[in-house]
Amino acid sequence: MSMPMNRKRKLLTVMMSVASAVVAMASSSCSGSSESAPEQTTPVQTEYPIAINTMHHNDPFFFADEESQMYYHVHPRYNLNGTPAALDLFESPNLTNWRQAGVAWEPSRTFLGNNDCWAPDIYKYKGKHYIFVTFSRIRDISEISHWNLENFEIKAGTTVFVSDKGPKGPYRELLPADKLNVTPSDWMCIDGSLYVDDEGNPWMIYSGELTQFYDGRVYAQRMSDDLSSLIGEPTLLFTASEAPWVRNSGVHDGKLVYITDAPYAWKDPASGNLIMIFSSNSDSGYAMGQAISKSGSILGPWEQQPERLNTDTGGHGHVFKDLDGNLRISYHTRNFGTGAYVSTVKPISIVDGKFQKIN
Repeated sequence: MSMPMNRKRKLLTVMMSVASAVVAMASSSCSGSSESAPEQTTPVQTEYPIAINTMHHNDPFFFADEESQMYYHVHPRYNLNGTPAALDLFESPNLTNWRQAGVAWEPSRTFLGNNDCWAPDIYKYKGKHYIFVTFSRIRDISEISHWNLENFEIKAGTTVFVSDKGPKGPYRELLPADKLNVTPSDWMCIDGSLYVDDEGNPWMIYSGELTQFYDGRVYAQRMSDDLSSLIGEPTLLFTASEAPWVRNSGVHDGKLVYITDAPYAWKDPASGNLIMIFSSNSDSGYAMGQAISKSGSILGPWEQQPERLNTDTGGHGHVFKDLDGNLRISYHTRNFGTGAYVSTVKPISIVDGKFQKIN
């Protein structure tokens, strides 16, 4: 996890870029004096005024929509008492300049989730668009720590929203009103992501959280074709401490605890490898690493790679192709520990069946 356990439950706001750079103009040949003028704002910057390096959004997942040639991103908004209020929609033509574009989802009156609303991802599957997002239900909304398991009426897990009208929504709750999440109800599970295997079968990959398991776990489990439920039993793929680069995040109940945030799978067509990125604590702070399934199967076996992918105090990554077909990774970073978390997108490449280091 990128912050203390209550880290994502903040009233995050988007900071607009309002400062204009000043450039020096050439000296007048007759007077020898110089003047300065503000840099001109481009039409794209005017229409999309939120620069990505001012967007303080944790867990950024950017969906590239080929039909509209736009990128979409949803981000939690909270009520004054800290309970989830909505998922706001943001859009961009270039991944650099963004604007708010309405609301993607608002809870129905019967929605059970009153806590978390973490890490929403957008996926397209069989002609519809889905949001996977972490929710829980707690008894005392003033006590949001995931370590206080007794406060959870419904443990943290991943739920699913669906849109029949494209990536902008509106999205509606897919599960029945009496069911909050699709993940196992007796486990603390976060950061579910979608993987579709070579046979077209959908899987959810999710984290078994350290607050229950101490050594964070990564599981895979088949999903129903409509993504409304999980099928069969979960398969444990690996634990956080198996990765050589991972460091513990402290001690709880006398046990070392290890993070496994944001497991996400990417198939490399050249090698046939399935590559799993995930985030944890490292020597340089929060970071991302990778495990490789050389069989190409989500069930592995998984081989942990010894080095982390980044050292800039950032994680919770998502790998995708941009609208020009270039491979990218989005995540949030503190820029080597020098400031507040911001969203970022960087190029990433695969060599010999594994991701190359970002920095």
